[in-house]
Amino acid sequence: MRFQLRIDIGAIPARQDKPPKTRQELEHAVRAALWAWFTFGGIGARTRRGCGSLYCRDFAPDARTPLTTWLRDTSVRYVDAAPRQLLVPTLSGARLVVAAPNSAAVPVDSWRRAVNVMRDFRQAPVGRREGKVPGRSRWPEADSIRRAVHRYDPEAPREHQVDAAYYPRADLGLPIIFQFKQNNRGSEPGDTFTLEPATKGATRMASPIILKPLALTQVQAIPLVVCLDAPHVWDATASATVLKAKAKYGPQRTVARYAREQLENPTLNMSVPPLRRFRAANARDALLAYAEQELGGARLGLGSAGGKR
Repeated sequence: MRFQLRIDIGAIPARQDKPPKTRQELEHAVRAALWAWFTFGGIGARTRRGCGSLYCRDFAPDARTPLTTWLRDTSVRYVDAAPRQLLVPTLSGARLVVAAPNSAAVPVDSWRRAVNVMRDFRQAPVGRREGKVPGRSRWPEADSIRRAVHRYDPEAPREHQVDAAYYPRADLGLPIIFQFKQNNRGSEPGDTFTLEPATKGATRMASPIILKPLALTQVQAIPLVVCLDAPHVWDATASATVLKAKAKYGPQRTVARYAREQLENPTLNMSVPPLRRFRAANARDALLAYAEQELGGARLGLGSAGGKR
């Protein structure tokens, strides 16, 4: 699909608290928005998972410049270096991993490599053992739910050493839906469980992770993993978190409410294999470390706060 975009820049009335913007300032703001759209966004749904990614010759990486240099230079030109003020994700302070320059491929293959980073991190080979019969998760959330509904078997084999309620993957976005595969003994929880923010009318926390193919040309792209600078789910200004359960037939019910120590706990991190493997303070840091290892590329930050969170 091809399309042309035309933007006419007119005058913006002055506000009492701000002077009117010059045409040059308006043009810069428009170019910054377009650069961010083509580099990190797309058209339609699921753009944070690379769907609808775009190519524009005027905003594509310069083939004469190393890709990391192009990303760094264009981010200095277009990304506001001010620290984040609001409870929304921003490019200023974001961190990203771009694959090695020699890994450019057709866009769909680059997209698969990018999204597989998240899949493999949450599941096998990082999040659980590989094999025809995968073992229990190396993440502690499933056992935390088993404990919450009194279906936890302390004799069952496990892949982590966490003995308390802990949900570190909540930092990658909410809600998270959990379903358990039933065994012959019928000992697993039978409900569908949802971990979500507890604020009424605001039960989602958008994922700060962008996985996409960065278009180099019309026929070539390179995998890109971005972690936006976003509030953590446990930030003091963010909402609490609640675990809800719903049987196949019946209303949804609240099972438990969780505070910061069940979402971020440095003491427990070393008992969670994916976090211990990368010596990570949280799931975002571990995901970026895995992306850097898997893609064989480079990590860099955007804006003055880049790499600090």
